[in-house]
Amino acid sequence: MSSFYYLTLECDATGCFVLHTKNCEKLPDRTLRIFIGTFYHPRDAYLTAKYQRPNTRYCKQCLGESNGGKDKLSKLLKA
Repeated sequence: MSSFYYLTLECDATGCFVLHTKNCEKLPDRTLRIFIGTFYHPRDAYLTAKYQRPNTRYCKQCLGESNGGKDKLSKLLKA
């Protein structure tokens, strides 16, 4: 099933833009984010965001450790 992905317009404390899913608790207000697209796989959303803004990281709340135990997206990116 596909999901909607958003990227923050402002960098976080580490100097990175943050990729979120539509239902993330940490997703900023609509005036502080841009829609990246609808993707079937988070890896594709991350790569698209990274192409647009190279200093992008993914939200660990909705795409990382707290959403499914181990950091699934980082493992998929290494594949």
